[in-house]
Amino acid sequence: ADAFPEEKEIREVNSGIYIFSSRPLFRWLKEVKPDNEKGEYYLTDVISILQRRVGGVYAYKIEDWKEILGVNTRRDLSKANSIMQERLVNYWMQRGVTFVDPKCVYLEKDVEIGKDSVIYPFVSLTGKTIVGESVEIGPGAFIKDADIPDGEVIPGGSNIVGKKQKRER
Repeated sequence: ADAFPEEKEIREVNSGIYIFSSRPLFRWLKEVKPDNEKGEYYLTDVISILQRRVGGVYAYKIEDWKEILGVNTRRDLSKANSIMQERLVNYWMQRGVTFVDPKCVYLEKDVEIGKDSVIYPFVSLTGKTIVGESVEIGPGAFIKDADIPDGEVIPGGSNIVGKKQKRER
């Protein structure tokens, strides 16, 4: 509502993510005034105040909009989770893991998977699971906090929780 016509032409967004040193922020925050059409206080106003008073204010432009995706609803959370799943699957595929259907697996960030392993659809790998090399995990398996040795074949529908093996690494 308060933007000038030239500001409305800008094709960038403010993610609303800020990093402040608290002492200067609180010192100059009192200068933020509700001098706009709706009489609201805008945190963004503190940027120009800090730049004018202290300096050292910088913007960081990101290349991938997915990095600043906001999560305000369950739908947003689902989208963020899908993005994370895609990244995790791509990470492991680049390291030699085969996913028969990459969109139909669930991985958590602490999972490790050895090269030449094959993961079938509807597999969930969670917790601190370590999957060795050349492992085959059948459809619908759920594995949590387990250590699966090299060359193991996990039948579809298996439910493995907390199985630790001694490994030579």
